[in-house]
Amino acid sequence: MFPTYRNGQINYANRLAYRWSKPQRGDIVIIKTTGERVTILKRILGLPGDRIRMLDGKIFINDKELNEPYIKQNGGWRERELELKPDVYWAIGDNRAISEFGKVHASMLVGKILF
Repeated sequence: MFPTYRNGQINYANRLAYRWSKPQRGDIVIIKTTGERVTILKRILGLPGDRIRMLDGKIFINDKELNEPYIKQNGGWRERELELKPDVYWAIGDNRAISEFGKVHASMLVGKILF
């Protein structure tokens, strides 16, 4: 998530954030990957039902380009359009030059970063 967060930076997370509400576009979340202690930080950009497309490093949601003032360096990737199913979100890191991205099921969301 560099440059928003740096390796080793202490962050606080609300593990109850999504118990009573759903993730919102722009939330920075902790995602559980292969085990209980293996997690990554990503930004939620796609919500259930959204159509997502990437073109020349820009993200389009439902055919509208997403305004992302926090991005310092775009990636040059391109991805065909996909539609998110219920309980599925789309997340990506802020360092677009090297960030992984993809679908994330709601059950993989551990919590929301507070700061």
